[in-house]
Formats: sequence, C-alpha cells, structure tokens
Amino acid sequence: MHNLIALSVPADPAFIHIVRSVTGAAAARHEFTYEGVDDLRIAVDEACTRLLSISNPGSRISLEIQAEADQLRIRASIDAVEDGVEPRALWPTGAETDEIAWTIMRALADAVDAGSNDGTSWIELSKRPPSPA
Repeated sequence: MHNLIALSVPADPAFIHIVRSVTGAAAARHEFTYEGVDDLRIAVDEACTRLLSISNPGSRISLEIQAEADQLRIRASIDAVEDGVEPRALWPTGAETDEIAWTIMRALADAVDAGSNDGTSWIELSKRPPSPA
C-alpha cells in the first residue's frame, strides 16, 4: 500500500484540528490501535505547534502522509517566506530539539527528523502500526 494524502491549511492554530483529524483518519485506516492513532495525532499537533512559532503572516502549514506497507511517514512543513522575506528564524537549532515538544514527538513516533531549506521548515515523523498478534 503506497498512498499519499496531502493537505494545506493556513498557519493558524484554528486550523490545526483539521490536520489532527486527517492524521487520525490515516492512522486508523492503516490499522493503528486507538492508542497509536492518538499518539500520532498528538505528535502531529506538537509538530504543527512548533512550526507555527516561526510562521509569518500568510504562511501555510502543509501535511503529507505517506502510507507504506510497514509504516506511516508524516511530513509537516511551513512556508515561512513572506513576499521573499526569509523565515524569522533559522530552524531547527540544537537547543530547540531539546524542548518539550521534541521530547513528546520522540516518545510518540518511531523516528523524528527536521530541517529547513528554501524558506520551508519541516518536521517528519514515522511510526509503524503494532504487529499482528
């Protein structure tokens, strides 16, 4: 199974519930347990909240969920460039990856990665569903 879900919403906390809902639906469809679905929703919420902290007016949060045979890969990104203006901060720095949000994401996902390029900052999470008993 290789399905891609793509979503883009305004970089505004009022729209993050949509991102959480889409993440939860994708995880449920990929046979995650209730707890696994909730873990992914919380991890994506933390990722988006972190990305919102570097947004400029007019920025958008994008979400891509790649369903693979053995895991979900979720990439949340923000286009932090406004009218050619570079992002407000270079991100992520080593200190930021020690924040509580990073601790939560690392605890709830199997892998977490982040970076910035060409005015876009991103956080990528991956998680495997539980093995069949």
